[in-house]
Amino acid sequence: MRPSLRHRPIPFRKFKIPLQVILVVPLITQIVAFVALTGYLTYRSGQATIYDLGNQLIDELTKRVDERLDNYLEDALLVTRINADAFQISQLSFTDLPTIQRRFLLQMRQIQSLDGVYLGTRTGEYLGVHRDLQNQLRSSASKAFYPQIANLTQPGNAVSVTLRQDYDPRTRPWYQAATRPDQPTWSPIYEFTQGDLGITAVQPINQQNTQQGVVAVDLRLSVLSKFLRSLQLTPSGQALILERSGDLVATSTGESPYTLNPNNEMQRLPGINSKDPLTRGTLQYITNTLNLSQPNLVKQFQFELVGKLYFLKVLPYSDQANLDWLIVVVVPETDFMEQIAANRRTTLWLCGLAIAPAVFISYLTSRWIARPIFQLARASEALADGDLNQEVRETGVQELEILADSFNCMGYQIKNAFGELEVRVEERTAQLQQEIADRQQIEQALRLSENKFAKAFHCNPNPSAIVRVQEGKIIELNQSAVQFFGYDRADEMMDQTTHNLNIWVNQKERDRIGNLLQQKGEVQDLEVQFYNRSGEIKTVLYSAELLELNRQPCQLIILSDITHRKQAEIVLERAKEAAESANRSKSEFLANMSHELRTPLNAILGFSQLMVRDPALKAEQQKNLSIINSSGEHLLALINDILDLSKIEAGRMVLEETDFDLFDLLKTLEQLFRLKADTKGLTIQFERDENLPQFIRADKGKLRQVLINLLSNAIKFTEKGGIALHTSAEIITADQLQVNFEVSDTGPGIKPEDLDTIFEVFMQSETGRQSQQGTGLGLPISRRFVQMMGGDIVVHSTPGEGTAFTFSIQATPGNISQIQAQLFHQAVMGLVPGQPDYRILVVDDRWENRQLLTRLLKMVGFQVQEAGNVRLPWMSGSSGNPI
Repeated sequence: MRPSLRHRPIPFRKFKIPLQVILVVPLITQIVAFVALTGYLTYRSGQATIYDLGNQLIDELTKRVDERLDNYLEDALLVTRINADAFQISQLSFTDLPTIQRRFLLQMRQIQSLDGVYLGTRTGEYLGVHRDLQNQLRSSASKAFYPQIANLTQPGNAVSVTLRQDYDPRTRPWYQAATRPDQPTWSPIYEFTQGDLGITAVQPINQQNTQQGVVAVDLRLSVLSKFLRSLQLTPSGQALILERSGDLVATSTGESPYTLNPNNEMQRLPGINSKDPLTRGTLQYITNTLNLSQPNLVKQFQFELVGKLYFLKVLPYSDQANLDWLIVVVVPETDFMEQIAANRRTTLWLCGLAIAPAVFISYLTSRWIARPIFQLARASEALADGDLNQEVRETGVQELEILADSFNCMGYQIKNAFGELEVRVEERTAQLQQEIADRQQIEQALRLSENKFAKAFHCNPNPSAIVRVQEGKIIELNQSAVQFFGYDRADEMMDQTTHNLNIWVNQKERDRIGNLLQQKGEVQDLEVQFYNRSGEIKTVLYSAELLELNRQPCQLIILSDITHRKQAEIVLERAKEAAESANRSKSEFLANMSHELRTPLNAILGFSQLMVRDPALKAEQQKNLSIINSSGEHLLALINDILDLSKIEAGRMVLEETDFDLFDLLKTLEQLFRLKADTKGLTIQFERDENLPQFIRADKGKLRQVLINLLSNAIKFTEKGGIALHTSAEIITADQLQVNFEVSDTGPGIKPEDLDTIFEVFMQSETGRQSQQGTGLGLPISRRFVQMMGGDIVVHSTPGEGTAFTFSIQATPGNISQIQAQLFHQAVMGLVPGQPDYRILVVDDRWENRQLLTRLLKMVGFQVQEAGNVRLPWMSGSSGNPI
């Protein structure tokens, strides 16, 4: 009989929590958490808004400083460049000093930001116009220049002229900074003679490849500070300009960028020594955080200074005249967050007021729910004590009424279950006895299976072993494994680790296989190498699987010896490398034979062309010579194709990219092939898209050869209809183009079975073989050229309708200034009558080359001598006149 629940021992509990507390506390906690989360998200949203607004503001301010600084400094560089160019084109001259002085005065009156415009010569002379502290223009000159401008009193130009006797411009920093010819540059910041720090834009005056002097334009740093103060920053924001060293150039606070030492000399002021707390703190933060010498330094921060948050941006400033400064803009958070902070406080007050009524309502709700649950708990306790006649009353809450009905139904079912339980216990006892008998039979069958596995393991012809995973020791291996590793008995390897036996050639390979086994549970046919006992390396296919023996994880390892097969593969690989080396040698030999093959052909073609010009030859002889010349050109084209292919295979063919006129190339090709097309009664069309650029940079020679090959094939195999070349372009990036070409014809087409072979060397389609023309090299070479230019050729053909070859190349926009003017070649008939005698010496070690060139020059009218060696005593000519 079960003990009563009231009399059973209850585990000791330090605290007993009422149900009402359990209901109230989580609900109140959730409300508080939700209200706190709402307040927190509101705070974070406001904070994100602050950061976003601050970053936008700091970006805009930095951009304004950068743009205004560009405009301010550009005036000085422009005036310097204009004055230097005026000397270069002789608008100004050192002999016309009044004109120079009037020009300087005019520039100073037109551009109020300039502090001075002047020049210095390489002889130490000086002439300039400066603006004094009262914004009045003053002219000054050295002793040699002073008399020419001292009495300059033209209307509108009269100014006081000061004589500077001891002033040598060559010793000044601005003169020494002019080191870039034909380009303006900035001097370092230095002390002006008028008493202020400034910077000077300078450019050399070069005449006849000699620096004759330097023109310069001064800018005061105080003007830069005034410019920064004029910017509409936030009430407490600051804008600074620094050098990479950290020294101040200008600041919107009005602080001077220099200090005076005891000798009343100017010294640059480092930003970290500024008297302004914000400037000093900002520069201290930047110095500790960034490397100011780093190029392309663009950084944006938020940092705290004396408990306040500041937004900071550092932007490099440079121009084409070697200026390298840093723009720093810092804005405090308080300049734009007062309204946001007020909204945040209002939100927090509203959240706090919402908590109190929510807590009170939660308490009433929990009390209403807890009372009927307490009644249900008492009924459950009585049911547990054995009183099965418990019934819970209705509560008025839908869910609790469902729970009460379920409880009442459960009590009824428990009564019925007690009777059925005893019957089921007896049935289960009988089932357990049967399961025990079945397990004994399974264990007996498992022992028989282990015996069969042991016999199969030891009879396996492949080396096999079992290794315990935990220690890595060999616990079993067959005789094949003993013989494979060169041992006499199995016990010499038993209970040894593979590390102690030193059988792995590559220990990292062993670790990799171990990791694979842990991940997958097995590995199959991995190629590894082992040492045998004598140190010989053997190659095997390694297979392994994880299994459990005696409740311990083990590895079953099976090896397949492939040492002899690997040795045969090595022999085959070496034979293959030898064959490839021989093929490369063949290609290099043909590529090196270019000169030897072309030289005799050039002589044949040259002399045949000379003989054609002989008016004494008969018409039949002229025709025979034309046949010789045509055959020679065909043979030369064939040799060029073979040599080009050999160069490609030998790796000696390179791209020669130049800027050229694509429209002119297409026009030339159209003129070249129109006559051939008209002769066969064919139409020819050259089309190009509107977006096709006229000037591109690519390998013009290889592109021309590809187009000639494709157009020649199209005309050769087309008997009626016509051919067309369509050209277009696609812009890939700002600096890269893809130019597309399509050559189509209405010829007989190419059979599908020939499409896969027409780009192979010495292979022709059936149409080409029937025509008995060509060598099968044009298309392979064209495809190699197109691939070198970053594209490929694709062919589409329909037998009986025609063929279309499409290819594309990679190119860049051409520079029109680099494209040479087109040269119009005309035949030379002879020298103009009345010319003096021109003597020419032809030197070549080959007799036929000398003969060809001598005949050509004599036909024009030159006096020619030839020699096979340049080291001859009579090189000056028989008459003593030089040749």
